[in-house]
Amino acid sequence: MLLGKDLKQKASRKNKTKTQRNTIEKKRAQIQHQKHETRDKTVGAFEHQFNN
Repeated sequence: MLLGKDLKQKASRKNKTKTQRNTIEKKRAQIQHQKHETRDKTVGAFEHQFNN
C-alpha cells in the first residue's frame, strides 16, 4: 500500500519532463562519482601510510 508521500512522489515523477529527469539523474551520478573519488583518495592515502 502506498502512503500519501509515496503517491505524491510517484505523481511528481510522472509529471516531470524527460530532460528534467535526465538532468536529475546526471546530478545524482556526479555526486556518487565525487563521493567515490574522495573515498578513493582517502583510502589511497591511508594505504600509502602503511606501505612505506
